[in-house]
Amino acid sequence: MAKRYDLVIIGAGPAGLMAAKTAGENGLRVALLERKVNIAEIKRTCAMMFAIEDNYYFGERMYFNHKQGMMVFPVNGFTIKYDGPYRNFYGQHLYSPNGRSCIQLGNYEEQKRKGDEGRLSIVYDKGRLLSGLLKDAEESGVEVFTGVNVGSIKKMERGVEVKGDDETFDGTFVIAADGINSRITQILGFNKERTFYGTLSAIGFYMRRVKLPQPEVFIIIMTFDHIYKAPISYSITPSPYADDEYWVYVGGILDSRLDYLAEKEYLVEKSPFSSWFDHPQVTRQHASVVNLWSPVSEPFRDNVILVGDASWTGEAEITGSMMSGWKAAHAVTVALRDDKPNREGVLNYIDWWKKSFAELGAKAYLPILGMAITLTEEDINYLYSLITEPLPYSLDPSKLSDHMTSILTQKMPQIQRERPDTMERLQKIAFTPLEKLIAPQIERCFPNR
Repeated sequence: MAKRYDLVIIGAGPAGLMAAKTAGENGLRVALLERKVNIAEIKRTCAMMFAIEDNYYFGERMYFNHKQGMMVFPVNGFTIKYDGPYRNFYGQHLYSPNGRSCIQLGNYEEQKRKGDEGRLSIVYDKGRLLSGLLKDAEESGVEVFTGVNVGSIKKMERGVEVKGDDETFDGTFVIAADGINSRITQILGFNKERTFYGTLSAIGFYMRRVKLPQPEVFIIIMTFDHIYKAPISYSITPSPYADDEYWVYVGGILDSRLDYLAEKEYLVEKSPFSSWFDHPQVTRQHASVVNLWSPVSEPFRDNVILVGDASWTGEAEITGSMMSGWKAAHAVTVALRDDKPNREGVLNYIDWWKKSFAELGAKAYLPILGMAITLTEEDINYLYSLITEPLPYSLDPSKLSDHMTSILTQKMPQIQRERPDTMERLQKIAFTPLEKLIAPQIERCFPNR
């Protein structure tokens, strides 16, 4: 016979663990289901970046209090203890494919001189963070079930029934926190109303013996693979574990043929950036495959609440996921106290999600995807060369897109005069829905989808 809970949470990543910890501390009867056996083990490549400190993000003005070892969320009104390793970084740099142009956000040297007060953000140990959240959840009475693969979920008269392997869990509410490739959104039909934008795949490497021109900076290189000329990107961030260690990301957009190990070797040995790598030693590596969808129209159906990446486009970041888990758990608590075990009871969360998440997803990430798919390598080299002054200091992807668009808009007459073909492709990006831009590539790379 199924055991009865106030709340069943599916997925023990940052969103699910935060929801479990919060609901448990509120006194709810909570079951947390996770398919992994070791919750704190990181299997998916992740920059482990605290995003973001420099501006409001998802309606929050969060920051890391290094003196007390606290992640602070003052708008929502909670903190999270973090006692693991971390490392500051002081800028964001975007390199052109040929390595000749670098768009800098802020003044790296000036910010670094300020020390902790000048940092753009930090990188940290995600596994350590998850371990702390799990400990708090268990101490608050949450029942944790690992190695559970959810096979079905359906609305019942008294709530929701969740079946995982040979076990059944009944909850008045369910929180689906099973990540960007959410099985729950597929089972419940959320994806039928969403636009599919494509699949991103990547490998992330932690490397020693890496020497960057500015050692504590977040680097993005938008480029193309050297065989098929398909769009890919490299990202590099400092590692929290050692001063000469960096996380190096190699990610492909909508092309199933790319050999990411070969692209890593190209970056290290033959690319315009090879001088940064002195026979680097890979200490560990992880991969990821991500399906990109438009945000759901509403993160609630039949007493199932979606949180974090399960309902969004791209990544809500660890911080955004924790916020949504915290907010959803409190909404469930209020709904139960008000004896409103329905949509009306959790309307506070739904309204917050629509205001904080829905619009930002499209604004933050999709323009960059459109550029990568439509522009050529020569286009990007040329456009980056036009942006010669530092952009405002920020880690916010939507602000980056706005600033670059503003500058390039001012230079449209020059672009039209010097590179009319580039201008034509920019206009195509501006006036064509993203799903139409990527449709030919999806059909070519995934003909049987």
